[in-house]
Amino acid sequence: MNWKHLADRLVPDAYLMSKVKADGGRIALTFDDGPYPGHTEEILSILKKAKALATFFVIGRQAAERPDLIRRMVLEGHTVGNHSHSHRRLSELNEDGMRQEFERAEEVIQRVTGRPSRFIRPPYGELSFRLLKYAFVRRQTVALWSIDSFDWRDTSGEEIRGSVARAESGDVVLLHEDYAQTVRILPQLIEDIRLRGLQPVNLEAFLNDDSNENY
Repeated sequence: MNWKHLADRLVPDAYLMSKVKADGGRIALTFDDGPYPGHTEEILSILKKAKALATFFVIGRQAAERPDLIRRMVLEGHTVGNHSHSHRRLSELNEDGMRQEFERAEEVIQRVTGRPSRFIRPPYGELSFRLLKYAFVRRQTVALWSIDSFDWRDTSGEEIRGSVARAESGDVVLLHEDYAQTVRILPQLIEDIRLRGLQPVNLEAFLNDDSNENY
């Protein structure tokens, strides 16, 4: 077991989560790297039609260009998380550089939504002790994932569907806004999830349920 898995088991969900014990048959759909004009609007429309909720981990500089999409996310009940300002690898930055990446994005998110972000997700899923410390001090949650859709490999819609088919109650699914095949297959993904008795929710639904525990 590497230290990342150990941290996920030992650190409370309030500070680090990738999967939780959720008895209510819920899974969390998360979308990274937006907003992405054209795709984001369609994703939001699909979710609204399906009455499904999700979490969007936005990039600060892109959110600053399309604040209307960020506001729409919030108005339609979704969670907006911090995915850094410019999507740089945190391993290439010193501690001050890492802090600036998240703080610049946080400024944009708070200016647009009027509220602080509860969740942060490091670019490329690079988890570190200094990131956990940063989140702990700010009472934020580092949110990773337990199911990778692998849409970032430019895979087909059916391959994405096959990856997400492994999801079960309590899983956090990684998707991306900037791939057309993800948008095209999303209605089928939601239908598949519900046919298995699961309900797509945002990450706040997991943390707001006191019965949930880390795996």
